Amino acid sequence: MNNSAAHSKLVNQLLVELSKIDGCKVWKQHSGKFKTLYDSFISIGVDGWSDIGGIIMCQSGKGITLQIEVKTGTGKLDDRQRAWRNMIISHGGCHIIARERLKTIANVMEYMKNN
Repeated sequence: MNNSAAHSKLVNQLLVELSKIDGCKVWKQHSGKFKTLYDSFISIGVDGWSDIGGIIMCQSGKGITLQIEVKTGTGKLDDRQRAWRNMIISHGGCHIIARERLKTIANVMEYMKNN
């Protein structure tokens, strides 16, 4: 399986599994530039934002933004993704770099329990 297929598979697995957790709402965050029928381009999303966005209800009763950046193989955060991660964390949000399904789910549940 190539990295693109592995990436899509992990994103989809996480969306399904995380949606089963009580107090966890997640969605796919699309971004990019697309050509319209009239040969102009539109941009969607925010430069550097994560593959998966969401809201988690923590033990404290607070809703916290959740951002999950999926990386496969030897993938690393680029500068835009690092800036997004730093902004989320500095504003009290949860940002996770996901490489494995089960570990990511455990990390989300641990964050919910401890915050």
